[in-house]
Amino acid sequence: MVSPTTASITSILYGKQRDNSLYSSSSANGIIKLWDLRDARSAIQSSEKSLDSTMRDITNHMSPSASLVSPKRARGICSMALDPSGSTIYAVAADSRIHQYSALTLQPPTSHVKNLTPHLPEPLSDPHLKVSSFYVRVAVSPCGQWLACGSSGGQVLVWSLGADFGSRTVILNPGGDNAGRETGAVDWASDGVLSSCSDDRTVRVWRPDVVTARSSRADVNGMATDWAVAS
Repeated sequence: MVSPTTASITSILYGKQRDNSLYSSSSANGIIKLWDLRDARSAIQSSEKSLDSTMRDITNHMSPSASLVSPKRARGICSMALDPSGSTIYAVAADSRIHQYSALTLQPPTSHVKNLTPHLPEPLSDPHLKVSSFYVRVAVSPCGQWLACGSSGGQVLVWSLGADFGSRTVILNPGGDNAGRETGAVDWASDGVLSSCSDDRTVRVWRPDVVTARSSRADVNGMATDWAVAS
């Protein structure tokens, strides 16, 4: 549990589609704020007066069963990430889910299916995604096809953001001494390599190497001691 008196800014993003724009989130609540850096004073004033234009409270979309601040309701955003186009914000919240919002409107995007009414996309979630601190981070790959997130359970989770949005989840389980220890920071390289940092003071580099993965699974007592393999 995190005391409400220790509330702080947890994530800051610079906008890609709007010049001089900045997004911020806090551990105190589920609000995403959009700031106009050309006039910081007016941005602060307008954000307090108009929730629709400069702020988005995602608390209503968060599960009430989990909270890092108060046992009464889920609060706080741990981390945010923009997709490469700068059009979508992904926010990891205290309810152990990843919420999706438009960077331009701060509204959840709607999915249009033929002959069906528009509907909001479900937040990304998985039984292995556990958020019990504000150190869990999220990152989108440079190609925009994958989203990675750490977990307080020690795993790294990767979702597909393509046409099959959220339907494919890859679990990267470090194992060994990191079992049960939180994996916080994650980040992508330009060639698709993913790095993660865990509480066992180890930085791991994950590569899409099918041959090595197959060999590691086949040689459990050999290569598996040096390589961690996705499940």
